Amino acid sequence: MKRSVLVVEDDFLIAYDLKTQMEGEGYDVSGPVGSVEAALKALEAHDICSAVLDIDLHGTASFPVAEALKEKGIPFMFLSGNCAWQLPREFSDVLVHGKPVSVPKLLGELNDLCEPDCC
Repeated sequence: MKRSVLVVEDDFLIAYDLKTQMEGEGYDVSGPVGSVEAALKALEAHDICSAVLDIDLHGTASFPVAEALKEKGIPFMFLSGNCAWQLPREFSDVLVHGKPVSVPKLLGELNDLCEPDCC
């Protein structure tokens, strides 16, 4: 099974770079999508085994997407360029990868996050 990941990122350049490099590493990328609504639709429409979520999507927190992923038992990590973000308690154990994004480091973290039989 090809490793599938949902990318939720509202910055076009970051999203495009993530998608390109993830696909180069063998991931099947759903998205990228840049809003909570689009992410929830993509989550329902695609069979994914992990996700990378920008926390701030044009001023809206991606926490509803994180809640949906958690309910489905799908591992995910956050991206954030803002050190001031305070995660809600239910996400305090979720990895936050800082921006600027180090794609090689992010891919290593994603590989560690994924279940061996899915990713």
